[in-house]
Amino acid sequence: MEKSIPVNNFFNHSLIPGIGVVLLLAVVSVLMSQLDTFSSIGVSPLTIGIVLGIVVVNVVGRKYEPIVDEGVDFAKSRLLKLGVILFGLHFTYGEVLSLGWRGLGIDLSIIISVLTLSLLVGRYVLKLDYQTSLLVGAGSAICGAAAVLATAPVIKAKSETVVIAVSTVVIFGTASMFLYPVIWPYVDVSATHFGVYIGSTIHEVAQVVAAGSAVGPESAQNAVLEKMLRVILLAPFLVILALFPNKQNGDDGENGKSGISLQHMPWFALYFLIVIGANSMIDLPDIVVSSLMELDTLCLTMAMVALGLKTHVSVVTHAGYKPLLLGVVLFLFLIVGGGGINALFLSL
Repeated sequence: MEKSIPVNNFFNHSLIPGIGVVLLLAVVSVLMSQLDTFSSIGVSPLTIGIVLGIVVVNVVGRKYEPIVDEGVDFAKSRLLKLGVILFGLHFTYGEVLSLGWRGLGIDLSIIISVLTLSLLVGRYVLKLDYQTSLLVGAGSAICGAAAVLATAPVIKAKSETVVIAVSTVVIFGTASMFLYPVIWPYVDVSATHFGVYIGSTIHEVAQVVAAGSAVGPESAQNAVLEKMLRVILLAPFLVILALFPNKQNGDDGENGKSGISLQHMPWFALYFLIVIGANSMIDLPDIVVSSLMELDTLCLTMAMVALGLKTHVSVVTHAGYKPLLLGVVLFLFLIVGGGGINALFLSL
């Protein structure tokens, strides 16, 4: 009789089929994102990955799920957290602090206002559940799909809910990428200030780069720096979120008591900040940094593929139009309200 492999082994062989499938689809996603068709419009491998995952699971069906489930779950949780941690290699604190207190004030104001608006409109107007409202808000307020992915394990979000939020964020982030360069000639601000506006209000990093570059090099540089600061604020957001028990999901802490739970603390968010600090102080060889960044992209893409593989179209379509409607509200607020917040801080 064949012996079963203990779960606590260094590597569980039952992970291999799922990780193999996820890795294959992630590599295909990265290669597709480098094609002119996708790279010219700023479509990231993360977006392609989740679409491929959804297509595969809904075309092939659920009969292979028991074989790949463990590996897919591993990619959806462990590799996601590793990807978020390595994402810190994109930044240094010196670069971000060069924006000054106005840059920080703009980002904090936009994040707080978008999250508040998302919860109010989502929960009390559209009657959406807490997880969907928060995830769509986090993706719109901070850094798109990456923020949704990082927030999901903290609030124990369902895979279908995560995909709904990611889809909503990607749609309106892509729309922003095309819209902002069209707005630029009609706005009476400098290219530098418009770059700050782009970085503080567009969803994804790739979309910020595309929109900023379409306006000009000065705009692109400030857009990316402002976006860096916004992404860094993801870590304190996750820590604060973990400190408050999620009563909507029945998570009231151990034995029904509310309070701080170190067990549910998103330590990967703190490691993310540590990596930024290390990147700020240690001058690593370029080849090491570029290799780790490629690994980071692969890990996040694998996590997105895994999310797609855990999603069935019937469940997503059941969500209806309301998440999209919430995305529209936040999209319009980022354009108009975000512009007002930028104007206010730049006038101080």
